[in-house]
Amino acid sequence: MAKTDSLVFDPVFDAQWVYRQLLDAMARPGKICSVLKPPMTSIALTLLDNEVTFAIAGRGSADEERHIRWLTGSSPAPWDRADYIFAEGALEDKQIAEIMHMAKRGSLLRPDESATIILSVEELGKGKQPGGYILRISGPGVEHERFCAVKGLSSCWMRLREIVDAEYPMGIDMIITDEKGEIIALPRTTIIKAGDK
Repeated sequence: MAKTDSLVFDPVFDAQWVYRQLLDAMARPGKICSVLKPPMTSIALTLLDNEVTFAIAGRGSADEERHIRWLTGSSPAPWDRADYIFAEGALEDKQIAEIMHMAKRGSLLRPDESATIILSVEELGKGKQPGGYILRISGPGVEHERFCAVKGLSSCWMRLREIVDAEYPMGIDMIITDEKGEIIALPRTTIIKAGDK
C-alpha cells in the first residue's frame, strides 16, 4: 500500500467519489471501475474511521499499518477481528490460508459482521487477456457472464473464497485493485470459476 499525503485526498469530495465507485463495483461484480491513486490508500481513506478495524498483510506491513492508523484513526486488529483486511494478491499460499481461515464471516443473525478483503494486484483487464489469471464471473448483478484477467493474483484466494462463501449469507466480500487504480468487486454472492493463467 503506497503512502500518500492526506492533504491531497479531500475527505468529503474524494471520499464520496471513491465510495460511489466502490458501490458501483459491488453492484456489478467484475465491472472495472476506478479509484484514486494510490488505490489501496484511497480505499482505506474512504472506508476506515475510528469505528472500524483493519489488518495489513504483505511487504512493509508494520510501516503501512502505522501510516493508515495515523491517516484514518482506525485501529489495527488481528485477522479474526479486522473489519477490513488489506493484502497483496501474490502472497504465499500458507499466509493466504491463514487469512481466509481467520477472517470474520459474520453469523446467520449478523452476516454484516464480516470482513472485506482488499487485494492489491499488478493489473486488471477485461475479457480473457493473455498472461492473467482468468476469472469467469456470474451471479447477482451480472447479466450473463463477465470475464476478468488478473495479473499478480494467487489462485489460492479464489479456491478458499469458494469454501468461505459456501454458507450464505455468511462469508466475505472482496475488492481487487491494481496499480493503475482500477478495481473490481466480488461480493459473497458472486460465483467465480477460474480459467487459465
